[in-house]
Amino acid sequence: GQWAQMNSTSSGRRSSCCVDQVPPSTVGSVNDGNGVPSGSIVEAVSATSKIARSRQARGTLQPLGYSRMVPLRLLRPLTTAGLTLALVSCQTNISQGMKVYPLSRTQPHDGLAVVNQPDGYGVHIWLDTDTRQAGVCQPLWNADPARLFNGNGSAPFSSGLASREEFFEVVRNGEVARQLRHETEALCKTRAPKASFQWREPPKQADQVVIEELPALGARDLWPDPSQLRSDEQQMLQNAPPATP
Repeated sequence: GQWAQMNSTSSGRRSSCCVDQVPPSTVGSVNDGNGVPSGSIVEAVSATSKIARSRQARGTLQPLGYSRMVPLRLLRPLTTAGLTLALVSCQTNISQGMKVYPLSRTQPHDGLAVVNQPDGYGVHIWLDTDTRQAGVCQPLWNADPARLFNGNGSAPFSSGLASREEFFEVVRNGEVARQLRHETEALCKTRAPKASFQWREPPKQADQVVIEELPALGARDLWPDPSQLRSDEQQMLQNAPPATP
């Protein structure tokens, strides 16, 4: 009864220290009205400390709130594994922060999608080639990318325009630059297979943007005069043979 009384806390719970230990026999005078030897409390605490120190030295210190003892040497590998998983998780999140993949417009290798915002938003970089120099094919940059939608889905598409500042930001990324070079080289091989590829860095700030002049439109690219088109239609209807019943 004395040992059970000593191992109980004020809340009625058993003490977390040495609940399965039998205290050594102690001697001492009896306190009036308690029935607990006064010397036994000091000796029991001393014995408890010795047991805890002995178990700690053997690597088998019992954590608070557990009835079984877990060796510390078994906890160290778990801690190391936990830290490793945390680091891998952080690296995975960083690598998934910008997703880069080819996204064609009219033919293979003529577009690159960069998902750099949440919910699959990003930029769609349109790729073109410059073959004005004889025997040489190099990238022709357009610093006004299209806005990418559903970049993480199965059917990504682009519409409208993204800002040039966003274009400058993404082309500074190493993975984006690597894939830009790969795709433009493949596009040059398709459009000018006999020309040698020459890499040209994309513009990374506003003063590096070169405005390319578009070629003049020819007669075949213009719509006909609407009034002339209507007159031709009327003439065709008048000269058409009568329909047979």
